[in-house]
Amino acid sequence: MPGPLLERADALEHIDALLRRLRDGVPGVLLVTGAAGIGKTALLAHAAARAAGEGVSVLHARASELEHDLAFGVVAQLLPGQTAAPGAQDDLHASLDRRFWQLAERTADGPVLVTVDDAQWADEASLRWLTYTARRLAGLPVLLAATIRTGEDAEHPALDGLVALEEAHTVAPRPLSAWAAATLLEEALGTSPAPAFAEACWEQTGGNPFLLSVLASDLVEAGVTPDAGNVARVRAAAPERVAAWVARRVARLGDDARAVAQAAAATGGGEDLPLVCAIAGIDEARGATAAAALVAAGLLEDAAPMRLRHPLVRAALEASQTAPERVVLHARAAELLAARGAPSGRVATHLVAAGGGRGDAAAVEHLRAAARDAADQGVPEQAVRLLERALAEPPPPHRRPEVLRELGAAALAASDDRAGLLLRDARRATDDPAVRAQLALQVAVADYAAGRHADGVATAREAVQELRDRPELREQWLTLEAFLALLSRYDLATADTAGARIRELAATLEDDDGLGARLVRLRARADAPGTSADEVAALSRERLALLGLEPWSAPVEAIGEGMMLLHAGRVDDVRRLTADLLAEARRRGSPSRHAVALAIRGAAALDTGDLDAAEADFGQAMELWTAGGSLHLARSLVGLWLQTASATGRFAAADALAAEHGLVGAVPEHMIFNPLLHGRGVLRLAQGRTAEGIADLEELGRRHARWSMTRPIPPWRSVLALALDDQGRARALVDEELELARRWGTARTIAQAQRADGLLTGGEAGLRALASAAKLLEDGPWRLDRARARGDLGAALRRAGERRAAREHLVVALDEAHACGAHVLADRLEDELRASGAKPRRRSISGLDALTPSELRVARLAAGGASNREIAQTLFVTMATVETHLSRCYRKLDVTGRGGLADALGDDADGA
Repeated sequence: MPGPLLERADALEHIDALLRRLRDGVPGVLLVTGAAGIGKTALLAHAAARAAGEGVSVLHARASELEHDLAFGVVAQLLPGQTAAPGAQDDLHASLDRRFWQLAERTADGPVLVTVDDAQWADEASLRWLTYTARRLAGLPVLLAATIRTGEDAEHPALDGLVALEEAHTVAPRPLSAWAAATLLEEALGTSPAPAFAEACWEQTGGNPFLLSVLASDLVEAGVTPDAGNVARVRAAAPERVAAWVARRVARLGDDARAVAQAAAATGGGEDLPLVCAIAGIDEARGATAAAALVAAGLLEDAAPMRLRHPLVRAALEASQTAPERVVLHARAAELLAARGAPSGRVATHLVAAGGGRGDAAAVEHLRAAARDAADQGVPEQAVRLLERALAEPPPPHRRPEVLRELGAAALAASDDRAGLLLRDARRATDDPAVRAQLALQVAVADYAAGRHADGVATAREAVQELRDRPELREQWLTLEAFLALLSRYDLATADTAGARIRELAATLEDDDGLGARLVRLRARADAPGTSADEVAALSRERLALLGLEPWSAPVEAIGEGMMLLHAGRVDDVRRLTADLLAEARRRGSPSRHAVALAIRGAAALDTGDLDAAEADFGQAMELWTAGGSLHLARSLVGLWLQTASATGRFAAADALAAEHGLVGAVPEHMIFNPLLHGRGVLRLAQGRTAEGIADLEELGRRHARWSMTRPIPPWRSVLALALDDQGRARALVDEELELARRWGTARTIAQAQRADGLLTGGEAGLRALASAAKLLEDGPWRLDRARARGDLGAALRRAGERRAAREHLVVALDEAHACGAHVLADRLEDELRASGAKPRRRSISGLDALTPSELRVARLAAGGASNREIAQTLFVTMATVETHLSRCYRKLDVTGRGGLADALGDDADGA
């Protein structure tokens, strides 16, 4: 194989095998890795040429160091014209998903090869998209191929996800052998080199194909004969031969060629001749002549738009320039692109490279526009970098406060720890009281998000004092008062006084219907002591009605309100809420909003005992959040998932999940981790790791006391009491929970406390408590709690010698445990039934009841006429997942295809 594909037979065979699989509809991921000049681009070009020759669509992009801050710059090369709608404010996950399905649509006409050269230089958003897409290719005829430079200047954290993919095929071309080096030299020199001469060239270049070609060109130009007598000439070649070779060639070609070469290097490649000539400061005729000379010299590709032959050539040209020369070229490029009406993102890339100091107001506006575009596409991190550059320009004095505000807001959206400091700077630079009030709220939100509650409280208090006596800013004042009360709740030094203060304020606003007054009254009610389930449910409904109107609210906050409705026993309200949230997520095409809905729906399924559904929803929500970079949200669900595992018996998977998210030992003292402590404590007790379980539940109790949380939910007191050897302490915990549960007022919480009371008390009194618990749960939706209560009642009756009555309760409890998927409880109940003299029935593993919740959802959509692709888009899963679920549905329902699903599902065909 000649030239750059010499000694690449294994790599070529690997690539060809992946292309054969692609033609058969099998997706794949190919990573070509290696040092600069090793031949990665040649292998990628071979794959593209082979694919195109066989009718496969090829989408190609080449990343550039210059475009690192251009949001989705590489993706835009692959899928031109696919940008966010102005002001759309997509979350990153929605942007990733939308572009994934745009790629999927390209497969309607056949297989697609996606190639990305020099992926290590791609912008972070594009790298996230590549990883997101690679994980979802199952079922799509797409081969994703990328080259990645290894070694110096090649590190990029966002590449880690792509490189770590288990399904990725990696090709790593090695340096050429001495024989191959001699063959390449013969081709380049036009004559066979002496063995000693060829070996010297091979040693000097390390077998790197590009460096060999550079050395060969040098030798030809110098008129060196490739014989043994000139080995010393080869060995004397400098290690920085590429830079020296480029410099010599450019110098020989004259000033015009140097200007064009340096302008082409400044653009990063991919620009047309007129623009390059304008940047170089010469007319097009002279530029065309210079470009031709550069092509003949092997520095420039013979193609339009203009591209340098290799990134090493560009690096050498840039290295040959002084820093001021580079600044001038990039500044000129930005000016010319702006005059052409190029998108602000392209202009901004050169402005970033040029650096600030000119005070160009137009440049500031381009940077701000590019930052808005990045924010609209869910990439606030890039918006931060662009706005920092805008400040360095610097902006005109009257624009500086605006840029500071935008920078602070972008930092807040990016969860940047500096957000609070930046927003404080913006507030100090602003005289407008209304804007200062808005910024005070943003500062407090930033401090709240960063856990700096005391700092946020101080800023909010200062702003409240500024606003209190300004009638025209009454709404801002009351809104800030409401958030101040919420923020103060997290700081022990201010929690007590803050609650009394907001209640006093609320009492003066009873007749005020403004948003600020409503927020104040809601906050006052939330902080009021002795709140019942009915009051909390009403409060949550009002909060949900205001969700999106609160300046600090976000879709994820619906999770908290959904959980409070569940705690208040309002399961039907939560089901309506999740249906609305799911519809909204599908309308927006937002996987992250979909994950919010799944998290709430999973919590409802856990509460009502549908453990398979809960696990499916929690798992998919965590996957969606993880793929979108919201790892903190994924971690927040781990505790709930652990609760399902403690009942289903998936102990090893639970341990692995906790370890994966770094939640094995001590966890931060934040309310978001309270469910983790409860879930982990319950799991450890189920595993027989009693001391660890007790420790988690005791820590949860300590934190609840610290935040004055006196609700009986979660029922950590009764769970802990049943694990303790200290009967006096256990009794005190159960009595406390009974009192709190009666005050709270839901059948479920009272029954949970009565069940613990019955187990702890024993005897006739214990039987009465267990019977009362089972009775309370008889007509409610809490199947798992009911199965536990009836099972415990049956076991107690058996121990009391009432076997017939025991069997009646145990049989019903076992059926319910099976229906819940509560295998740990079912195993215990089967043992109890055998001890009572009965033989437990075996559970059916076919038919409608055998479908998992995920399978049932897919089957319902398919029965309704949705295609596999439509189902995948609706549920935010891969097409392969849909196909797998449908295959299992056909087998379990004993139907041959989609046509039989509607009849097999019956009434379930119309389920949500």
